[in-house]
Amino acid sequence: MFLRRFVEGLDIGSDKVRVGLAQFSDQPKKEFLLADKTLLEKVDQIQQLHGGTATGTAISFLQTKFFTKSAGSRADQRVPQIAVVLTDGDSLDDVVIPANELRKHGVLVYAIGLGEIKSNKLTGRVSIS
Repeated sequence: MFLRRFVEGLDIGSDKVRVGLAQFSDQPKKEFLLADKTLLEKVDQIQQLHGGTATGTAISFLQTKFFTKSAGSRADQRVPQIAVVLTDGDSLDDVVIPANELRKHGVLVYAIGLGEIKSNKLTGRVSIS
């Protein structure tokens, strides 16, 4: 419900805001890309993944599968590229290198911890925000 309300509040269009969504647990899963026009239908069909927390793998997945021209990125038009990573736990893999690589490609990365998260896991030495 949160995601549906969030998407409904955006001014979405081919020359406006674009939204893509991937879930992750042990492995990432593409739900829809930035260029997809059936967002609300796809949001309603999402089933939460269960498993571990491979945040670094998920961030690398975003870089190669989402923040590309073929997926709908408009970085070449100087449109801001933003990734919001929602996580519920400590990553099982390295987050620093993938987050830095994504930033090098001009993507602003924000991390949001859900549940009982240690804030130092989202900021400071392993900052992905």
